[in-house]
Amino acid sequence: MSYQPYDRNPSGIVFFGTDETDQVYESNSAFTIGDDTLSATNIKVSDGGNIGSATTANAITIASNGKITLAGDLQVNGTTTTVSTTNTVVSDLLLELGNGTTGSASNDAGIVIERGDDANVFMGFDESANKFIMGSGAFTGASTGDLTINTGTLVANLEGDVTGNADTATQLASARNFSIIGGVMAASDVSFNGSADVDLTVTAASGLVMNQSTETSIADGDFLVFSDINDSHNLKKITKANLVSGLGGGGGMSNFNITDGSTSQQIDDGENITFTDGTGAEFVVSATNTVTVNSVDSEIDHDALSNHEPNEHIDHTSVTMTAGNGLTGGGTIASTRTFAVGAGTGITVNADDVQISDGGVDTLQLAADAVDGTKIEDDAVDSEHITDGAVDEVHRNRTVETDATTTHSITTDIVLCNGGGTPFTATLPTAASVAGKIVTVKNVGNDAITVVGDGSQTIDGAASYILYHRYESVTVASDGSNWIII
Repeated sequence: MSYQPYDRNPSGIVFFGTDETDQVYESNSAFTIGDDTLSATNIKVSDGGNIGSATTANAITIASNGKITLAGDLQVNGTTTTVSTTNTVVSDLLLELGNGTTGSASNDAGIVIERGDDANVFMGFDESANKFIMGSGAFTGASTGDLTINTGTLVANLEGDVTGNADTATQLASARNFSIIGGVMAASDVSFNGSADVDLTVTAASGLVMNQSTETSIADGDFLVFSDINDSHNLKKITKANLVSGLGGGGGMSNFNITDGSTSQQIDDGENITFTDGTGAEFVVSATNTVTVNSVDSEIDHDALSNHEPNEHIDHTSVTMTAGNGLTGGGTIASTRTFAVGAGTGITVNADDVQISDGGVDTLQLAADAVDGTKIEDDAVDSEHITDGAVDEVHRNRTVETDATTTHSITTDIVLCNGGGTPFTATLPTAASVAGKIVTVKNVGNDAITVVGDGSQTIDGAASYILYHRYESVTVASDGSNWIII
């Protein structure tokens, strides 16, 4: 197709081919349609015209007044999008900033307002503080990261919790009353609305003292509270030691009375109290401010005591302490008496003890079974107290038993075993409970006798010991864990 405008030389658009994908050329190099590119110095669309795509013919509509309407979504890829309109109106209810952010947020996000020569302002979220913030700074819309924001001032009505301090306050919306109760009470409630200071007149309640715990003593370092006349009766504290030391001065205690129940005597400040010894009593004053009263026994006449009953008085010379068997001394209690142990057969009396003489105890002095296990504690007599040879076979007593059963638990010192035609097993006591015990087992029958330990205990390292022949025997001793043949 070609045409010749009235103001141009013959020229036009030349279309070759029948397919819509074939190339179109214009003789003027300023306008080219070729491949996938449209190149032109200026493209004009008729009023009400559309620019579309293969699927959407009217994707962009341009009105006669220049208003552009987009039928689909607008995606702008770039660093900065600048809108130079006077006002921007957005009908969307939600405006999302930072779309596509992943991971932990690190950039402050919000709205930056350009203010010309003045510092720009920011309204948004401060990621470093994890709080919403409003303020000013040297940032722009192109800034990123952690912005430096100077806290601004918000003029608005607030609802909810507020953290921080108010620099100024005119008054509260609703006045509140202040009152003090407890040990210190206010004279009356005082209303406070924030427009003026609050003055509370307080008085001490009776419970301030009466509700405290009662003490029965006071230490020198304890404090007492008093009204100071020299300081407009303000409350002061003083230690007990300072209070007592100040009582003798001006305004303190000037005298006190002392009485015996019938007669009273006034003691003035600076005077001394003198204690005079009486019959049977003496006074001792020490350097620690202590007066001690001692009785003088030699001056006490029993018969002269108050409420004394003569018939109940004991004459010391009429009471006699008599020495019993084995003792010497004694006499009346008119003086100190001493009893002494008299030496006799079999005992030796020393200055501080009584001992049994060598050979002093024999079978004549001890009845049969007079000393048993209830009279001698464990380990009361050990090798240190027994002289070598003091106990021999003549003085030892062993327990012996004879058993004709096929099994036997040994409890004695000597066991005579007779199987009676059946092999015989004898079990030793638990070694741990009879440490040092010696046991003899003898075969008095015609059958083999097997001697075993209790449980896993061994006999010379073996599980058992067998007496095969008549009159054969074995003697073992407990070492506290197992049995040893001796």
